[in-house]
Amino acid sequence: TNVSRTNLTNNTARDNLGSGFGLFNSSSTNLTGNTATNNSLLGFELNNVSSVNVTGNTATNNSLCGFGLFNATNSTLSDNVASDNDGSGICVRDSTNNSVTDNEANSNTQNGISVFNSSSNTFSGNNASYNGNNGIQLNGSSNNNNLTSNTAVGNTGSGYLISDSVGTNLTNNTAFTNQEDGFNLTNVSSTTLLNNTASGNGDNGFDLTNVSRTNLTNNTARDNL
Repeated sequence: TNVSRTNLTNNTARDNLGSGFGLFNSSSTNLTGNTATNNSLLGFELNNVSSVNVTGNTATNNSLCGFGLFNATNSTLSDNVASDNDGSGICVRDSTNNSVTDNEANSNTQNGISVFNSSSNTFSGNNASYNGNNGIQLNGSSNNNNLTSNTAVGNTGSGYLISDSVGTNLTNNTAFTNQEDGFNLTNVSSTTLLNNTASGNGDNGFDLTNVSRTNLTNNTARDNL
């Protein structure tokens, strides 16, 4: 609690009754190369933080999210691995102006990346595959987010589920062999889909329901059922 200008590097937290690593009311802190395994809550819990960089860490087999970014601003999650967690791999809630890039969020019980009530964030270059629900899910008034060059393969739900949100931009994303839709947009407006690909999914390539003021340009849907 109340940590600033601090570096946590190459530490291991496992078999704890709480979260593996917890930062609360903190700023300007770097977490690099740490591992959180088999903890009873989250692997990495960041709550009410700003300007925190989380890079090259691993969260596996935790009971909730691998990485949780709550009430966060101007922070970065990059090049992390979140796999085999009982919740979602990466959870972003009530957060703005953050960057989630080049992470692996695979084989989690819920979503690969779950975003709720969080706006003006960037999700780029992430791989969210083989999860028990959706690859990347945005809902609960998550507005003006940018999703670019992400990959969602083999999820039990949809590759991308965007609902109850405004102003989402999806560019150069791929959705392959998900059991439901490649891209599912429900109750959204002012959304842009550009150069996305949906192939071999179990339902629609692009499924739009209750959508307004939305532009789809140069997208590809092939071999979907």
